[in-house]
Amino acid sequence: MRISVAQINTRLGDFKGNEEKIRSFAERALTEQGSDLVLFPELSLCGCPPLDLLEDKAFIKANTQALEGLARDLPPQIAVGLGYIAPAHQGKGLANMYGIILGGRIVFEQPKLHLSREAYFDEGRYFQEGQELKTFEYRDEKIGFVPATLPLGPLLPKAQAQTLSLLCAPSALPYSRGLRPQDILPGLQGGLGIPLVFINGVGANDEIIYPGASFIAVPQAEDRAGILTRAPAMVEDLISWDSRAPRLPLALESQGPSEELDQLEAALVLGIRDYMKKNGFSRIHLGLSGGLDSALVAYLAVQALGPAQVTCINNPSRFSSEGTRADAAALALNLGCSYEVIPIEECFHAFVSTLDEVFKGQPKQKNDVTEENLQARIRGLIWMAYGNKFNSILLSGGNKSEIAMGYCTLYGDTNGAMAPIGDLLKTEVFELCRRINQRSLSAGGPEIIPRSIIERPPSAELRPDQKDEDSLPPYEVLDGILRDHLYRGLGREELAEQGWDPKTIEFVLKTMGQNEFKRRQLPPALRVSVRPLGMGRRIPLSRILHEI
Repeated sequence: MRISVAQINTRLGDFKGNEEKIRSFAERALTEQGSDLVLFPELSLCGCPPLDLLEDKAFIKANTQALEGLARDLPPQIAVGLGYIAPAHQGKGLANMYGIILGGRIVFEQPKLHLSREAYFDEGRYFQEGQELKTFEYRDEKIGFVPATLPLGPLLPKAQAQTLSLLCAPSALPYSRGLRPQDILPGLQGGLGIPLVFINGVGANDEIIYPGASFIAVPQAEDRAGILTRAPAMVEDLISWDSRAPRLPLALESQGPSEELDQLEAALVLGIRDYMKKNGFSRIHLGLSGGLDSALVAYLAVQALGPAQVTCINNPSRFSSEGTRADAAALALNLGCSYEVIPIEECFHAFVSTLDEVFKGQPKQKNDVTEENLQARIRGLIWMAYGNKFNSILLSGGNKSEIAMGYCTLYGDTNGAMAPIGDLLKTEVFELCRRINQRSLSAGGPEIIPRSIIERPPSAELRPDQKDEDSLPPYEVLDGILRDHLYRGLGREELAEQGWDPKTIEFVLKTMGQNEFKRRQLPPALRVSVRPLGMGRRIPLSRILHEI
């Protein structure tokens, strides 16, 4: 039997568009690849994750009508597997369903087993969990379908009990740096003993990026598995495999640091591009300070939409150095995008003069954090005005380290419709910028991000000679603590056992706790880690700080 895997990019609620795409890929699988069966990802008909759209009766009705349309219009000579919403087989409510359409009707359905408990999907709130792994017998194969969020290990006993000849895993596995879909193979394939077809979606919906990278694997000797064929990451594709063909696995190299960073960049570019396209936007603008974070966001924006659709705005103040001004202009020239310089000194002076009478007699020095934040908010006001006038979307430039510590100004530099690097620690921003330059230089091209931007000590430039390390631990230390705390779940005692300074630990955790209210108000950040802030780490605002 020849099987095709259709790795497609769907849009939430676009039933007409998703239906047309499924039909088109099914016809290609039949005519171009001669396949007997074509498989699409989890919830491919409605898009993923639908969240509270599932409480909208019109959404459910449109899903049903699209499914009926596909059953009527798909080529009858090929079996088509796809994910959709359906009434639960047992009890009331809905199921995350995977079904097979053949000859104009649905001939097989499998409710999802082991619903995802991850905050981004929260499937237990919407769906009933399937209880039984069913078998679809077709073309001399006994096939099981496990629409599942990884890991698939808990499903092995059910699969083995069915004496399957093939296991298919339609999925909506999000991208996370360092995690590859093929990493599910150790301990799975050897224990199962049959081929595995992994079908993953590609594209981005809101914060979530789906990397694709679908594959077909077979068990090898010594409880190992080998990949026979795989789809590329971050793009739509259609791959196929004949179950009767010789099973010669591909030679897969381990992913090195450079390849991992290239994949990270590709994911962020895809996230920006899909956010713009799926929300009907075509223009991007951002504040370009001459610092590292905004430099990376500008570069990613240009990669996503092209230089003609990106405008960078520099807003110098009395504290802006000649170096950062020059670097911002040089970067914009390198990227080929539009560049505007709008000084804020006159606005800042007007605001300070307006507030002088109100602030008279305050014990604090005249230029404290109030005046620092005022500069950031003036810049934010200018950026928002630009967006209104030119129908352009503002990107926020904050990184995860700053967001975690609240080292940002509400209604200022936090303004924006989306934060492309909001899930990247500052040290990762450095890594990625260095990699961008290294790759360009290795290919005989220019240094894209001026070296002085990367080498200059980070600064918000809101007061004379300001440096980030005046307010924060060195980023190598801060990010190390954040990694251990957020990604490994280590508390105060465990962090100290890792060798981190107890006073620094206390400062970091306390400051994080005090700034949870800021994170509630920030734009969505593209998710690229196992523990993003926001929906990935939901902390109550009102609680005892020292217990967090």
